Amino acid sequence: MYQQKRLARANMVVVNSYRMGLVAQWEHPLACWLRDSLLALTPPQMLLKQFKSVASYTWESSC
Repeated sequence: MYQQKRLARANMVVVNSYRMGLVAQWEHPLACWLRDSLLALTPPQMLLKQFKSVASYTWESSC
C-alpha cells in the first residue's frame, strides 16, 4: 500500500519536473517570450497550489 502510493507520487513529481525542465530550457526567442508571458499571467494562487502539491505532502496511514 505505502509502496504503491509512494511510487505514484514519485512518478508524478518526476514527470512534472521533466516537463518543467524542458520548458525552462527553451532557447528560441519567441518560445521564451511566450513561456515568460504565460508565467507572468499565471495567478499566484495557481502557482502556490502546484507548489503545495509537492512541498506540503503528508502521509495518511490507513493502519
